[in-house]
Amino acid sequence: MATQAVKRQMRDYLVDRLAAGGTPVSPQAVQFDTSGTLYSVGEDGFVLALYDTFGGERFTRLIHEVVRKRPRRAVVVLKEGTTYFRSAAEDVHFKRDDRSLKHYSVDDVNRMILTRPEEQAVLKSSKTIQYYQPASSRLSEGLATIGFEPVAYDYTHLPADWFRPAEKDSTRLFLNTPLSLLDGPLCLGARALIPASSGRGA
Repeated sequence: MATQAVKRQMRDYLVDRLAAGGTPVSPQAVQFDTSGTLYSVGEDGFVLALYDTFGGERFTRLIHEVVRKRPRRAVVVLKEGTTYFRSAAEDVHFKRDDRSLKHYSVDDVNRMILTRPEEQAVLKSSKTIQYYQPASSRLSEGLATIGFEPVAYDYTHLPADWFRPAEKDSTRLFLNTPLSLLDGPLCLGARALIPASSGRGA
């Protein structure tokens, strides 16, 4: 679970970067317990900062309800590796040994993320998620856009006369690919935060 200091850091980062981009957020933010903060942006937009478990159904209902009133939106998730953006490598490496993940390399397995329902809900309408990335010894602070591709299970290692589960894409495991890191002024596009230099985008 993220500390209060990290949650505050995330909120301050988003508010400051939007203000720097000429898009101040409403001071009337809505706080959802310890789960997230919803900001109104202009007359038709919102930004949801998500940093703790929210629940998949509750999250989906909230997004649908708000989108009816404010179609432009961005969901920014805290990238901290415990609640969100959780590595699956330690738990699934054994499945490479002639099992259901045998066609993935070690590097691929190390890129596998075990998503939470909230992340899965975002991925239903997009192949990317925007994360707030706190500064660390290895990473710079910024807004990281990560691409996701579902992990495909392969059960051809099972004998032909055995029952074989359907070969299908996982709904929880995804390969992640870092796409970009924004660290300057931001504005709200149609479905994501974008560099302020891009203007009000699509």
